[in-house]
Amino acid sequence: MGFFSRHPIATFVALVFPLSWYSWLLGIADRIGSTGLNPLGPLAAAFITCWLVGGWSRIKQWLAQFVRFRCGLWPLFAAIAIPIVLSGAAVAANVALGAPTPTLEQLATWPNMIGQFVFILLFIGLGEETGWRGFLQPELQKRFHPFAAALVLSLIWAAWHAPLFRAEIGPALWAPFLIGIVAAAFVLGWLRNVSQSVLAPIICHAMVNTVGAGWAFQFFDGASLTRLWWINAGIWLGAGLLLAAVTGFRLGAPRDAQ
Repeated sequence: MGFFSRHPIATFVALVFPLSWYSWLLGIADRIGSTGLNPLGPLAAAFITCWLVGGWSRIKQWLAQFVRFRCGLWPLFAAIAIPIVLSGAAVAANVALGAPTPTLEQLATWPNMIGQFVFILLFIGLGEETGWRGFLQPELQKRFHPFAAALVLSLIWAAWHAPLFRAEIGPALWAPFLIGIVAAAFVLGWLRNVSQSVLAPIICHAMVNTVGAGWAFQFFDGASLTRLWWINAGIWLGAGLLLAAVTGFRLGAPRDAQ
């Protein structure tokens, strides 16, 4: 445990990739046909790392983030509102630049998001954010300035998504996707810091996937869809940098962070 307690970040990173990529790696070896990415990998990596670093006491400290709120419930409402507002702005900008206006029939599909949100919350939001913002971000902020910690996390998080390239995200969308990862690291990192809870990032991540990829992005195709990716990435990056600037680039982290 002494080695792992001295190197918790390296331990987590060494675990999160194989625990998330195993089906993709087996697919490359032609043993199975899957090219997927297991979003529960970060959760499993965080749990194992906590055990290796400090046993049950460290695991309980990690789990306490689910019930801890430093500043009330408003970050949870922000976690819901931010993806709705930013996705709506991206769609409006796309239409203003020549994309077809979503039809009433398309807009009327919004009730489908309820079931999607619950599934994404419990599978992707919970699976990813308990690792990225629940474990890795606090550890990085012990060693780096909060803004630098968010950038480092975004690089690891972006690399983690590699199995999705080509399989689900074509080369034309790689750049806006990666910009969006960096932007999301700022926004989700801010939510984690101001609340000292992992629930806000979990909810926000699930809302992003539900309202954006699961609904608004379905309104467009072809060049209009590609343009929406770029607009969405730019809006999220602007929001992330604005949050960084107004917080003195600390992203809401307490002063006892670096």
